[in-house]
Amino acid sequence: MKLDHDTLLKKSMLDVIKLCIDLNKKNEELRNKIATLKQAKASTDVKETNKELRAENKRLKAQISTISKALGHNIADVENNEK
Repeated sequence: MKLDHDTLLKKSMLDVIKLCIDLNKKNEELRNKIATLKQAKASTDVKETNKELRAENKRLKAQISTISKALGHNIADVENNEK
């Protein structure tokens, strides 16, 4: 249906109301789809960030272990003292 000014003026109020309800329903469906897509993307981004953070954490623990060994400390003792 063409939704210009003249076409809408020729429609009855009931037709215009039905059209508005239909458009609102479609709009709501689109908003839900967008929200779902955003949530999926956010979930993927969070997983990727967590993966990167775990890798960085592993790397940092290895560095701490190397430094601790060089200083004569046991990494488990250092971690227990931090708690």
